[in-house]
Amino acid sequence: MIIRNRETQTENIRNQTVNGLAVLAYLINPTGTPVSSDVDFEQSVVKVILNRNGVQDIIVQDDFKKLGLASNVDMLTQYAFDSNGDTINSNLGSLIAFVIPFGGHINLKGDDFLFVEVSNMKDLFVPAITASSYLEVKPLKSVGYEEFIPSIKSVVVQASESSRKYDLGDNVKRAVILNYDKTNFTNNVIQNITISSDRYSENLTFGDLILGKVSRYGKQLIPAGSNYDLGASFQQDQSFVLMDFHQHFNGVEFDIKFNPNQVTQGNNVLVYWTYRTDMTILNKAANLQAKHQEKAVAAIPAKS
Repeated sequence: MIIRNRETQTENIRNQTVNGLAVLAYLINPTGTPVSSDVDFEQSVVKVILNRNGVQDIIVQDDFKKLGLASNVDMLTQYAFDSNGDTINSNLGSLIAFVIPFGGHINLKGDDFLFVEVSNMKDLFVPAITASSYLEVKPLKSVGYEEFIPSIKSVVVQASESSRKYDLGDNVKRAVILNYDKTNFTNNVIQNITISSDRYSENLTFGDLILGKVSRYGKQLIPAGSNYDLGASFQQDQSFVLMDFHQHFNGVEFDIKFNPNQVTQGNNVLVYWTYRTDMTILNKAANLQAKHQEKAVAAIPAKS
């Protein structure tokens, strides 16, 4: 699906298994002079709704900056959301690409369909390339059993917040705290986070959050001016992964202590992946697994 400046486009996805979205921003520079490659993904909003048996489940409804950054924190693709972008040379193009995982497979069969709507606002691209540039959004095809209906949710931290408890409830698979306005670790937004759930409890200081970020990057904080290949490849942002996709947790609560003088309006967001399920979905998945296992066993050659 192609979406240009100030356009809204929709697509119904049917008869396939998907587990996320791929987003590609094609930046075309026809001006004859270098221009900035910055893209303000807050100006592009996506809505994904599963329609099945007369019931609608909202998978996600949010802007691409929030969803994309939360999906790509501590990965090289995080730089799609860096406000200090490179330049596009004259009469050339550039591509920014990232994925947004749903957190699980959605098997679309029969009358099922996934409704996808994307709306681009006027300030998505810099003015010089607005008319020629566009987004392409398409489903990520996958192979797997549908064991639940996933959804991605977000909560904005209010300006000057000093502390708050966030009750995320059950079936939480991933959680990320985002920050948009800090480019180093000097003035920390978060003092500490107390995480509690049925399977995991922890108290994380700001230092612990940085340690987790360094570990996921697999890099150390090397000065950009030094003679190391890793210099400047580590972004000292204050967006942190709190829980990842490897497990699911119930009774999840985050008690976060902020530095209120560092919390500005609209620049800090908690994003989390959750899901709902029922016996119909679980039984269907179990039956498919059993069927495939029987086929696999039957295909094993008999011993001679």
